[in-house]
Amino acid sequence: MWVTEFDEMPRDWLFALDIVNEIWTPSAFSARAFQNYDIPVKIIPHAVKVNQNTAMPRARFNVTDDAFLGIAIMDLTTCPERKNPLAHIDAWQRAFEDDPSAQLIIKARFGHESALLREKMKRLMEATQNIQLVETEFSDLEMTAFQRMADVYLSLHRAEGFGLNIREMLELGIPTVATGWSGNMDYLNNYESAYPIPYKIIPCGDHAPQFVKAGVWAEADISAASAALSLIRVKTQSLTSPTRTDARSVA
Repeated sequence: MWVTEFDEMPRDWLFALDIVNEIWTPSAFSARAFQNYDIPVKIIPHAVKVNQNTAMPRARFNVTDDAFLGIAIMDLTTCPERKNPLAHIDAWQRAFEDDPSAQLIIKARFGHESALLREKMKRLMEATQNIQLVETEFSDLEMTAFQRMADVYLSLHRAEGFGLNIREMLELGIPTVATGWSGNMDYLNNYESAYPIPYKIIPCGDHAPQFVKAGVWAEADISAASAALSLIRVKTQSLTSPTRTDARSVA
């Protein structure tokens, strides 16, 4: 299964065209990067199924049950600019400033190339009262339990080949604020709980050597994202606390 987050095929993949008969890829966005070559391309979406378990206790992260909780999940080991982590912090602060009743947890994995970014994120979070970084590794069951805690999921990515976490959160019925571009658009508009965010197209700006330098990706509108977060909070607060807790457990 080949997948790329960019609008053209990575140059160091070209050798592999001679050793396959057909390319399978999970999204129409990813497929377009491979369609300029004389080889069949078939779109086979990932089969997404979420585990039926209860939410992880919020107390583990010092978050109260009545708080409005946002979650973002990202792997920043190889291409941190693509996941756009600083935009998540900016959008949350624009929406809620330092309100301790609106908490954001960013679960991230870092590598050597993103060590400086990690320190910058931690400094920004330490200046707030409502954003925290989690680097704990979870099993599949733990990850679903972690996801179920959320009142909203946030993904202001610049490009996604498919967007597994986005699709999983939508399958859980959790409101999801996501950049309205790239692989996640194959399914985003099929869910009432989805909030596609407008964007502008910009040149790719990632410095990682293994990624394409040419091409474009998207820059989400932070003001639109913060407005969506505020709207979702209002809708969430219209439910009683017991109903919210039950919904996270059985969605």
